[in-house]
Amino acid sequence: TSYYSIHHSESSTTSEQTRTPKRKLISNTVGKPTPLTGRTALNKILSQCTNNTTEEDLEIWTVGDNPFSDVALALMMGWNAGLVKTGIWDGDVKSLEKENAVPTRIVDDVGVLIGQLLPE
Repeated sequence: TSYYSIHHSESSTTSEQTRTPKRKLISNTVGKPTPLTGRTALNKILSQCTNNTTEEDLEIWTVGDNPFSDVALALMMGWNAGLVKTGIWDGDVKSLEKENAVPTRIVDDVGVLIGQLLPE
């Protein structure tokens, strides 16, 4: 998703001596996989930790059904990626390798991954 805003700055004077504002269009793309989304998620995670916690202290997982957004975000951020088979992914592992979107783990559903990460 892209969001656009128009920023106004000082006015300029034209040859007719009328003042017209200078405008600049700013675009921000938000979604996965963008650094802004990754940093926002990381800041949310860290805000729930003790004051001295850093990213390096955590084992962070991004879990989702889309290798080209969910897994790509994790890989971009240096996190672990869990790919679940319950969504849009067609199961073609070779396509993941070709697109450099290979997750840390592929599981049937998120419950399986949680069970693996948080054993009793």
